[in-house]
Amino acid sequence: MNKPISINDDIRELITKVAHSACNYFPQIVATECNYFENKYGDSIINLLSEGVNSKEICARLGLCKQSIL
Repeated sequence: MNKPISINDDIRELITKVAHSACNYFPQIVATECNYFENKYGDSIINLLSEGVNSKEICARLGLCKQSIL
């Protein structure tokens, strides 16, 4: 685990806005999936990152990665 960080509501909203903006640079079909992913997992990912959880552990906790890549 990494060092936990504090993420207030303004920062959380900014992260979400930037993520959706980034999604919308993709072709429409990919942008739709990207925005769906952000809507479904964004808050959980932000929460886990703020607790200092590393990316591999986040992937495992959310059931997003195959065990072979962890």
